[in-house]
Amino acid sequence: MAVGGLCDLARAHELGLSDNAVTLLLGGDLGLLAEADPCDRVPPPVPVTLIHGDADTDVPLELSQRYHQKSGAELVVLPGVDHFEPVNPGAAVTVEAIQRR
Repeated sequence: MAVGGLCDLARAHELGLSDNAVTLLLGGDLGLLAEADPCDRVPPPVPVTLIHGDADTDVPLELSQRYHQKSGAELVVLPGVDHFEPVNPGAAVTVEAIQRR
């Protein structure tokens, strides 16, 4: 399960998200991008569910949509929800999304 996740590292890098967090994650070695990118490691070996708010301005919904299209992972879109609301402990929107599965 990923909540507002960076499911497409290449696209996140292109967008320069979070002050180039992908470059930092990879220790500055972009040669590791293909090996580390979930979008390049499909299909996943286990079922994956993505939960993403459509009002997320930190990690655009597009990243989860792209992974969903490539991998077949389940995508639960939370209308009007930003990046941080679903990761708060016990967040009602996240609990409800999990229970709907």
